[in-house]
Amino acid sequence: MSAADRQGEPAAAQLAHGKTPSSAVPKDVLLIAYAYPPDNFSGAARPHRFAKYLERLGHNVQVVAAQHEKGVSHVGNVHRAEGDFDQNIRSLPWYFEKVVRNLFCPHDEGWRWALRAARASEELFAGKRPVIVSTAPPMTVHLAAARVKAKHGWPWIADFRDPLAGNAYRTNAIAKRMDPYLEKLIFRRADRLIANTDAVADIWRRRYPHYAHKVHLIWNGFDPEVSLDALPPPAGPRLIRHVGSVYGDRYPQPLLAAFQSMFDRGLLRADDLSIELVGQLGAPAGVTIPQAPWLRLTPQVSRAEADRLTASAHYLLLLDVTQASQSLQVPAKLFDYIRVGRPVLTVTLPGSPAERILKQAGIPSVFLYPTDSQETLVAKITEFTALPPVSTPYSLWFSDSFDGARQAAALSALIQGLG
Repeated sequence: MSAADRQGEPAAAQLAHGKTPSSAVPKDVLLIAYAYPPDNFSGAARPHRFAKYLERLGHNVQVVAAQHEKGVSHVGNVHRAEGDFDQNIRSLPWYFEKVVRNLFCPHDEGWRWALRAARASEELFAGKRPVIVSTAPPMTVHLAAARVKAKHGWPWIADFRDPLAGNAYRTNAIAKRMDPYLEKLIFRRADRLIANTDAVADIWRRRYPHYAHKVHLIWNGFDPEVSLDALPPPAGPRLIRHVGSVYGDRYPQPLLAAFQSMFDRGLLRADDLSIELVGQLGAPAGVTIPQAPWLRLTPQVSRAEADRLTASAHYLLLLDVTQASQSLQVPAKLFDYIRVGRPVLTVTLPGSPAERILKQAGIPSVFLYPTDSQETLVAKITEFTALPPVSTPYSLWFSDSFDGARQAAALSALIQGLG
């Protein structure tokens, strides 16, 4: 992997410098994304940053996304077709979509939507030749792009916010069998493939050496025009706060057990320190969530409130990997945490992308590993709670590497390079 990839910014971004070359006319872009603002999903942020900054680089960007309502709606350059949501009115076609999903791709909604999205895309660019940029999950987004590509031959860039084959969170037995076939289909037909961590890009290049030339790295990141500065913490006990849903193997059972032990032994006091988990909490079967004065559970909140809670915590908790043997992704909230700058207690694997980014960003952090004994966890938590809860400015490396405008420039360079 190149030095540019290793430091988080593809070589294309360094060439682009935030501008499309004056000698080239910016190409039209069809951006397909299931979720898009104002949808309150973390997966909506990346396509929104891409569209916003690609437009500033001169591209005509048209977005096709999903909506709960029937039909197709048009607001500015955002066009929404009816999606397949569990909240929709249940009809015979809805049940058919559920059956197809359970048989072939149980982790990905939007099978019927993919057909609608393809039709909407064709109508938007009839008689033209845009570059398709599809960003997933759900992986049905790539199926919509593949359909349009097969019919019209438009160049296609497939962006993966999560890996497909081998993804530890795609646990369904059917998915484990189907995902490699779906991945091969996408890799064969797409003209460019974007991984959002260097670990995933490395795996793809080893797995598909004949497609290595297609693989590019554009990390997840942040919008430089949306500020997120530390706010004064609330009065009362110091707060260690996790903001975001907890799912899959990210439930922090060993961490909570270590905290319980520390409170029981008098090493910590509930009137001095508490933990707050904000968002949906998915505890594994058979695991009981502790009922303790030092643990607060807050339901899912709006994006604005999530930002406020992140910015006002004394300390922040990042749950990357709590049980798995491999760390490939970076939780999106990491970039918010780093911009706030308060100390981060991170559950991850040694050398993971999250650990490397935190260290190079210069944010005070303590790292807990799934292999740590309870006494080791207690020692590390003691070290962490001794850190002053102040905000530390992040490094220039972090700003340069994860700035959303620079990442859109990297994407623009890929777009311009396609015939």
